[in-house]
Amino acid sequence: RRRGWGPIKFPQDRAVEDVLLHSPTSDAWKIASPTNSDAEPAPKIEQATRCNWRVFRRNCSEIVAVFVIFFATFCCFPGVVSTWSNNEIPYAQFQVFLIGSFQVCDLVGRWLGSRSPPACSTLVLKLTLARGLIAVPIAMVLTNFYVVFMVVFALSNGFLSSLAFMCCSDAEASSSDKERKGFLMNLALVLGLSLGSIVGELLTAVAQRGAGV
Repeated sequence: RRRGWGPIKFPQDRAVEDVLLHSPTSDAWKIASPTNSDAEPAPKIEQATRCNWRVFRRNCSEIVAVFVIFFATFCCFPGVVSTWSNNEIPYAQFQVFLIGSFQVCDLVGRWLGSRSPPACSTLVLKLTLARGLIAVPIAMVLTNFYVVFMVVFALSNGFLSSLAFMCCSDAEASSSDKERKGFLMNLALVLGLSLGSIVGELLTAVAQRGAGV
């Protein structure tokens, strides 16, 4: 050690300093690096939002159809259906029969939909909207023919949901677009289930008040 000059640095010491300074774990590298975790993620979020919006506009018919199918179904089932009763059958057994009928007929409808040729997404959307606009008011005022309604309601649910998901299969789309489309389809399904259940609770309360329960 020389007086007044500090420690002597040998070439190997400088090499070690260069390695430490340019190491991804060093503080100096983190501050100077453009890939710092504190960088603004806004451009990536904006780009992802634009890509999702582009995919949604291209496939809006089938995505909205999935939402409408499950929204309309859960507006009626099982909330409003739980207010139905039959004078000849005990309430509990009648409810089990209705729920079982829905499960079986929904499965049959899905099988029929998978066997049918692919339909136009616009046609599927029109059918789902017509189903929702017709089925929900009928379920609220229905006083008889519960089983017939449940069979038609469940068959249409399974059939149209299968057609809607079949419309989403696009072999020409890129892998990234397919992933975004799958995300949007699942989002529409979850939103339909959630919002339909909330509205179904309100409709159930109205139906119970009208039936004097």
